[in-house]
Amino acid sequence: MNSFVVLCIIALASYSASELVIEPALNELAVAVGSKQTLTCSDTSTDPSARPYWSRRSTSFQIFTETEHVGDQYTLMTILKTNSFEVSDSGTYTCNAGSVKQNIDLFAVKEMKTEDRFFYGNKTTTLACAIEIENPSRVNVVFKDWIFHNKSLYESEDKRYKLEKGNSTLIIEKPTRKDAGQYIARFELSLPSGKQDYDCLVEYTASPLVLNLVRSINLELGDRLQVHCEVKGYPPVPVIWQRNKIDLVGNDRIQFEAHNDFPDATIIITSLEYEDEGTYTCIANSTEFMESSSKSLEIRVKNPIAWVWPLIGIVAEIVVLALLIFICTKIQKNRRDKSEKQS
Repeated sequence: MNSFVVLCIIALASYSASELVIEPALNELAVAVGSKQTLTCSDTSTDPSARPYWSRRSTSFQIFTETEHVGDQYTLMTILKTNSFEVSDSGTYTCNAGSVKQNIDLFAVKEMKTEDRFFYGNKTTTLACAIEIENPSRVNVVFKDWIFHNKSLYESEDKRYKLEKGNSTLIIEKPTRKDAGQYIARFELSLPSGKQDYDCLVEYTASPLVLNLVRSINLELGDRLQVHCEVKGYPPVPVIWQRNKIDLVGNDRIQFEAHNDFPDATIIITSLEYEDEGTYTCIANSTEFMESSSKSLEIRVKNPIAWVWPLIGIVAEIVVLALLIFICTKIQKNRRDKSEKQS
């Protein structure tokens, strides 16, 4: 077997080991105008120089390359990223690796939203989303459902939700702060390759409200303290903790964790010291709404052997009293003995 045939066999073996993959793994993808989008083309190969490439790149996209190396195998990636997808970015994107090619078609979607903000006393709120496809002749659009907290509102038993099948407008009667959050208007797109869901995110916002805390907590020296600051509102805002009106900073003993999506809403002190005693205040401040809410509680730190001191005091009093009784009895006895001798 001559050397040329051997090289061909090796090349074919290497080529057969390669695998060209596009992410997202779709033939067509609907992308909201103004949203972020990433396209990744990866190829597994034994040749680190055989990097795949995109044959179409819009000016909105930036290009990045990454390499993962395991044994003698390389996963070579060429990545397109944009922070603001535009209508002009629509079209067919082709990833190439040698003679192998894969395509993905991007459709620009314009979203027209009606969003709202909670305030005390509002009787209803209206949320809506309508969408337009850049190439409507190739895509059929049908509205499917409203989703909140991963649950279908069409299937909800809450009578406050007023909606109609196929209508992308949602009315909530007597809304409360608990209704604030991110709603999904879900559409079904009939694309050339098949059906695909498209989610339009609609926000119902509310300023933060800190719920009442317990008035006080009594703990002992060395105990572990954990307090959750319950906050309602959307979007979630970071929580600040203060002790005696001074901001607390995390260290080896003091940590903060998120609670119900609110950053730092839980305070944890692993081993209480006397200096940890005081008035604790959790503050949720929203720069978006220019509003803040706070609640406070008292933390008291006691010595675990503090009960011994009252007991020692009682015992001391008993000893002193017994001693006084003994002395008085002794004095009286001496007086009686002396009186008897004189008589």
